Amino acid sequence: MKRFLTLLLFSLAFTSADAQFTGTDSSTDITIVTDSTNIIASTQLFIDKTVTLGPNEALQKPFMALKYFKYRKAIPPGMIPYGFYVKFNLFNSADTARSIYLYPGALFTRISIYKIKQQAELITGADAISGYR
Repeated sequence: MKRFLTLLLFSLAFTSADAQFTGTDSSTDITIVTDSTNIIASTQLFIDKTVTLGPNEALQKPFMALKYFKYRKAIPPGMIPYGFYVKFNLFNSADTARSIYLYPGALFTRISIYKIKQQAELITGADAISGYR
């Protein structure tokens, strides 16, 4: 019984931990996307609870795999004020340019996309629609 309680306590502590870890960086080739695709498996997340970090500072923090974030479908009210940084890598293996749009969900109205070089560089678009980039 003591062993069972120890395992139960350990598993409870492990599943309710609020730690963030660095996942593996994988890239999505945009040439294989014909209509739409889900990039959750190759996306990472960092949650800025202080809401004070800029993109360059957030990149220095440990990201977690988005697929392990248990509130992907509905963020609890207490987490809404936090800053959420989502990191994903795209590449184009074709010899021609392709356009691609990001649609993270209908509830987002403020989305900033950065291209990572030496520093995070804000990408702006004249054709940006609320919720899309």
